Amino acid sequence: MAATMAATITWVCVFVLALVIEAISVQLVSVWFALGALAAFVLSFFAPDNYTLQIIVFLGVSIVTLLVTRPLIRKKLKPKIQRTNADKIVGMTAIVVDEIVNEEGRGTVKVEGVVWNARNETNAVCAPGEMVTVAGIDGNKLIVR
Repeated sequence: MAATMAATITWVCVFVLALVIEAISVQLVSVWFALGALAAFVLSFFAPDNYTLQIIVFLGVSIVTLLVTRPLIRKKLKPKIQRTNADKIVGMTAIVVDEIVNEEGRGTVKVEGVVWNARNETNAVCAPGEMVTVAGIDGNKLIVR
């Protein structure tokens, strides 16, 4: 009876530990182990002396729930990229207004009538009046080539 109780307590501890880790991390790292421990806990009442079966059920339920639910949960939790109107200027041609010198952190370009801070992706200096292509946006700066 004492051995049976020890197995039951062990599964309760594993369950609680997995939930605590899940609550601390909030990254869906141990919820599957909590479900496996819960299944092994229930099994410990029906097969109290079969520790091997309890461990197999714990591992099996943990792995199956991980494989079944993880892809679905990752899809739901995938951050959505919020597109902005500024994205439309990527690929457009811009004119250098103030010399672009990456080492000094200065330079501006004009695209569709709007002046932006700019940096060159190759660290080359761009002279005023030079035509460049917008390669991307980093915060409030255009990356040009």
